Amino acid sequence: MWNEIIWSVAESALSTSERDFSAETKAAASRLTVEEMRIALEKIAEPTKPYPPAFDAPAAPLGAFMYGWQVAIMEIADHFDDALIPELKAIAFGEYDWPQSQAIALLVRIAARGIQTEELIAEIRQSAPNLERIESFDSAVEMLLARGKDDASVANILGRFSDMPEYISALECIEDEDEDEDEDEDEGGDGDGDEDGDEESGRDLAVDFEDLAQRLAATPDTEEDLQLTPRVVQSFALARIAQSPGITVLPVSHDRIREVTKSLKLFGIQTASQLSVLLSSQFLEARASDLDENSLHLLLRDAMIVSDPIHYFRTMKDPGFAGISLGLARLVRASHGVETLIRITEDFGIGVPRAAKA
Repeated sequence: MWNEIIWSVAESALSTSERDFSAETKAAASRLTVEEMRIALEKIAEPTKPYPPAFDAPAAPLGAFMYGWQVAIMEIADHFDDALIPELKAIAFGEYDWPQSQAIALLVRIAARGIQTEELIAEIRQSAPNLERIESFDSAVEMLLARGKDDASVANILGRFSDMPEYISALECIEDEDEDEDEDEDEGGDGDGDEDGDEESGRDLAVDFEDLAQRLAATPDTEEDLQLTPRVVQSFALARIAQSPGITVLPVSHDRIREVTKSLKLFGIQTASQLSVLLSSQFLEARASDLDENSLHLLLRDAMIVSDPIHYFRTMKDPGFAGISLGLARLVRASHGVETLIRITEDFGIGVPRAAKA
């Protein structure tokens, strides 16, 4: 069946090189019809079950099943040239969902091959300002810049967007993230510099964030604030959590922090002061008494869920997990009532332990 072909490619998406993966998507495309791919694109946010063992295993990366499914469909669709453009436009310019950025990027790649070039460029320019989540355009630009390094035709199409405010803003966001990564590397030291100086710089940074966390906790409306970046999220959140006895949270990889930073912004958290409110003393104290996970990105995820579970699951179309733990469910119930737990299951298909509803 068509979905078995998609899943086969999805498994390869996590383990093969881009070149090998491209060959496999081309082979898969030869085995699928246009009509089957239209069905696949309709189901791009609803992976068919059962998932392959690689995605259903306990050790599978968070959200790997959705990532593999969506990337496989999009990369296979690339081999159909103009046959699927209407379906790709519906995803790229329609209601927000995770595949939106991939669809925008794929339309640019198709235009770069000389297929409906002027029409697609005009439609992207017209639609970008009206996207429900401009982050979709930002992510598409980031993907295309990476591809444009080795593909001059893609780089040329990107040049056609250089006067767009949305494109300029996307470049600024990407540059900010790159600078943030560079700062992280500098703070960690490379083994060739002054180790004492690096250690002192790290100490100063920690003290700064600790002081800021204390001030924001005492006066949330202060004008002193910071826009969220991955470094601000990790450093500030750890400083804020350190004020709550009983919680030991481990830092995680920069990729994880980038992911949760994007999630926080989608959720509506844009500044350190808003993050301070999200990580309230009440939440941290309750979380300390029933700590299911000790990774920073998971604690931040849970803070969003407890704050507004309906908004979270409506915004994060694929939360990357099928159910919430008993401890988290109890926190949601304490804040929002058992009716909200029922809605989480009925409206979003998220499993909730029965004991939490009793």
